[in-house]
Amino acid sequence: MIRRLAAVAIAFAVTAGVAPAAYASSGPPDVVKMLNSLDVRSESNRGYSRERFDDWTTRNGCDTREWVLIDEAQGGSRRGCDMRGARWFSYLDGITTRNPTRFDIDHTDALAEAWGSGARNWTRARRDAFANDRGYRDSLIATSASSNRSKSDSPPTTWRAPRAAGQCRLVQAWIAVKWRWSLSVDAREKAGLARGLAKCDRRVVPIPRRVA
Repeated sequence: MIRRLAAVAIAFAVTAGVAPAAYASSGPPDVVKMLNSLDVRSESNRGYSRERFDDWTTRNGCDTREWVLIDEAQGGSRRGCDMRGARWFSYLDGITTRNPTRFDIDHTDALAEAWGSGARNWTRARRDAFANDRGYRDSLIATSASSNRSKSDSPPTTWRAPRAAGQCRLVQAWIAVKWRWSLSVDAREKAGLARGLAKCDRRVVPIPRRVA
């Protein structure tokens, strides 16, 4: 009943064009706190292009894609920048593979989304750091090519992960990445994220450190 009343209040706030103030009654408390702390602003992707952000950068001999695959590999052994005999799990859809070429590296919060919610005002160096952020586990994920391309630039309020547990993690990770990088949300997005959190009874992502 409490959740139903909260949902009605959220829907009213969005319809009225008023940014919902707080969602303290449902979802994991620390993730709700992060959501409530985000600036609420109108967003536009005008002016975005992929070239506004750096491609994969190379550090210690391996590029970002290779490092994410190394980080997420289950089993196997590492040889240089490759993992041999390992497998990878796509939490969005539950697909497992032993062939990493079948997986993409996905920005949890798409670059176009980041651009429209604050990155347009960043320095090029900060945008490049966002595009290659390995400082937080859920910023970049290895996932099936089909889910990555279906998700594209969509937020978890309009695109649902095929796997229910994956959707809950995606909603929490989306909020955590925005909080980490001080990105904004619009009112409708915030209301949709709150509804998504209401279906999560525990936190499944680590709390990130904020980027200065």
